[in-house]
Amino acid sequence: MSVFEQEKLRIINGPAMVAELQAYELERLPSGLIRYSAPHGLHNDAVIAAGFAWYGARKSGPVVLW
Repeated sequence: MSVFEQEKLRIINGPAMVAELQAYELERLPSGLIRYSAPHGLHNDAVIAAGFAWYGARKSGPVVLW
């Protein structure tokens, strides 16, 4: 179950954040490692910021990003 489903990480329903989260993807490399990124020409700044916020605050309670 994701942190969104558990409501441990919440986002404001802004179109830019939602679009970045929906577009974010993973690619399995020939080495077996996984690469996470936005498709070419799109941004992933908000997704990365949400990840850093979650990493830094995950023990203190719900995190709300806007």
